[in-house]
Parts: sequence; C-alpha cells; structure tokens
Amino acid sequence: MKGCRSCRSWQSREEFLDRDDPATNGLKVQMGACRRYAPHAAVGGGLVDGKPAEAHWPSTPSDAWCSEWEPSIL
Repeated sequence: MKGCRSCRSWQSREEFLDRDDPATNGLKVQMGACRRYAPHAAVGGGLVDGKPAEAHWPSTPSDAWCSEWEPSIL
C-alpha cells in the first residue's frame, strides 16, 4: 500500500504518534523526513534573529502519502 513508510524518499525517525498506521498491520504511525527534494528553509530562507534560517526536509507521518510516491528499494 502506498504511504510514506514504504516510499524510497522517506527516512524514519525514532518518534511515534499515538495512533495506528492503516497501511500496516498494527504498526504505530512513525514520523520521518521526506527527502524527495532538497531541504527547504524553515522561515522564508531569510534571516531569523540575525542568523541564517535553517533548512530542513519536510516532516511527515508514515501514514501520509503524495502523488510522487516511489516504492522503497529495500
């Protein structure tokens, strides 16, 4: 079943939500980072308190999905 958990661009984290992932049998929803594209600036790409804004990959839950899903090769 399509979902972030089974996408080749998704990297899981050690953070879980308190709900079940419908794409799996009883696994908890896990948070991860979508690495399909380069990281995005957290706040408009400018300065935050005089310092450059940090860039991050979008954080997504394992039960989310998008139209660019590709099956994991692992």
